[in-house]
Amino acid sequence: MWGPHIPWKRLTTGVGLLVLLFFGMTTTRARAMPEDAFTDREFVRNGTFDVKFDDWGAGGTSGWLETQNVGAATDPVLAIVQMGGQGNQYAWQQIYLPTRITGGRLSLDYRLSTVNPGSVGAFSVHLYQFDGRQTTPLMAWAVLSNVSGDTGWRTFQHTLTPSEVGKLQAARDRGSFVYLILQVQSNLEYTAYVDNVSLRLSGTMVYPDMSGRLAFGHVDDRGHTSIVVARPDGSAPRPVWTAPDAGSTVFGLAWRPDGEAIAFASNHEFPYSRFRSDIFSVRVSDGRTRRLTHPPGRAEIQAGGYGKGTVTGRIYNNFGPVTAFIIYIQGADQPLGSVNPGQRGDSVSFTLPNVADLGPNVGQYITFVWSGRVDSNGDGVPDKDCTGSLSHAGALVDVRAGQTVDVGTITFDGDASCKKYEASYPVWRPDGRRVGFVVDGVPGVVDDRGRLDFPFDTDVAGVVRWAWSPTGDGTILYTAPTGLYRTREGGGRGTPVVQGGMLSIQDFDWMPDGSGIVYSDGKDLFYLDLGTGRRVQLTALNLHDDPALAPLGAAVRSPAVSPDGKFVAFDRRGPGRLGRTIWVINLQNLAEMWPVTTDHRSLYVDWWGPTPVQRGNYRQYVGFVTVGR
Repeated sequence: MWGPHIPWKRLTTGVGLLVLLFFGMTTTRARAMPEDAFTDREFVRNGTFDVKFDDWGAGGTSGWLETQNVGAATDPVLAIVQMGGQGNQYAWQQIYLPTRITGGRLSLDYRLSTVNPGSVGAFSVHLYQFDGRQTTPLMAWAVLSNVSGDTGWRTFQHTLTPSEVGKLQAARDRGSFVYLILQVQSNLEYTAYVDNVSLRLSGTMVYPDMSGRLAFGHVDDRGHTSIVVARPDGSAPRPVWTAPDAGSTVFGLAWRPDGEAIAFASNHEFPYSRFRSDIFSVRVSDGRTRRLTHPPGRAEIQAGGYGKGTVTGRIYNNFGPVTAFIIYIQGADQPLGSVNPGQRGDSVSFTLPNVADLGPNVGQYITFVWSGRVDSNGDGVPDKDCTGSLSHAGALVDVRAGQTVDVGTITFDGDASCKKYEASYPVWRPDGRRVGFVVDGVPGVVDDRGRLDFPFDTDVAGVVRWAWSPTGDGTILYTAPTGLYRTREGGGRGTPVVQGGMLSIQDFDWMPDGSGIVYSDGKDLFYLDLGTGRRVQLTALNLHDDPALAPLGAAVRSPAVSPDGKFVAFDRRGPGRLGRTIWVINLQNLAEMWPVTTDHRSLYVDWWGPTPVQRGNYRQYVGFVTVGR
């Protein structure tokens, strides 16, 4: 038998533990989470392989993992392929255990197959532990030995003995990482097909003391998106805002520093804006919602109180043919979708009634929403689909209640870049006076009166995320494909913290003292010390790229550090193609991670709580393994 070597950088050396020590700061008393006693709960993730082989890592001497449709009743299944002579290949998954374990049962369906008549194979199941220094076996089960040919589908079932339960509990109590291993071995080549992998445990989860509140998005079974506030363990959930129509979504959310409001990005008012998605603020106490970008919002217009006028004019088509065309004028009850701009060089008249008068001498914007194909490379062949693109007219109109205003001729230019103007990832300034966001790779900021500005001036293309330091000193971090940069409010490009392909930072959150960040590379969570450049891998979720899963977004995103810096909430894909779940990991013990939501309908998360007083001597001692500089 060949013992597996788990090929993950965190498992090489060092101690698998993060200890945070706090000196000289005041904190609020945390609320003790209730105990959760359960029976027969599943602890294997994606054991049916509906999301390819997400959650499963590969190792061994020669071979690979893939998912295949092999005619099984529950296709697709996992294929553990061992090739290239005598050796082994295995799939592994880290199992996050409950606090107390009283029983358990392990089961899976399997089939061994080979096309080589000289091959002899074996299949086994293992539980291993890693204590920060070395990986050692906990227990193993020889499912099949010395087989040849095709075994057909079989089922392995095992109820953990009291001794095995005790070993598992002891590993959990030591803070060791526990791994489930599915291994195939042969003298030549063999494939193990596996499905319905399950480890069901009974016991109790005792949640650590956690303070503050979570906010996250949730999509109900009718397709309506809500913003939900809950305790850090997911209990006492309460929606504070719900989209009026099905089909819209949110693109990030953030607590205001005082905890009284939540900013969020949503497309529920498209096309009643210059943006496809806008930044909104909802008051937690009563659900009052305002659109911060390009106010007033649709809901405010519909609430009444404005006089109405009519706008007429002509549109000159300086672009070419389109397949759909909509005109929206700020304050209109409805957009106008019956206009056909014709061919390039054509002009067409329009009339849009019931447009709110937002005040004397107030210029109200005009937006075109259009669909069509454009020539993106200059060869004369329309090759790029621009469905649902936005163009902004150069003219503003001063609407007058009870009157008809002629805006004259306005030009529709279109744009080969197919701009969508999607505002996303809101973040509050530490004083709560402004909200930052990103729109099509450009950083923006808006105040409570709807005034838009640029927080910093950078020539770096494709800003992904940015955020102010929580210390309030004006420092800003932002990420782009070329690296992580540090600048200041009102500053320029700034200086690179990390450049090039060394890191792929798609999403991040500051540590409470500004000394570091927790970030997602799209597949896992990492900690980065901004002072030393030390990088630490926090999770080993084994989430994989796959075009079929692209609509679900990054596999791991939206890290949210708890106010005391001891925990991180995040949202992650699946298992299940339809949605996402919210999880929490304990930075004091990386072997502790648990789901906050389980219905695969949650998205994005932020964590609020009274911020400890920072006196300049907040210190962290990181004792787990670095995987970078």
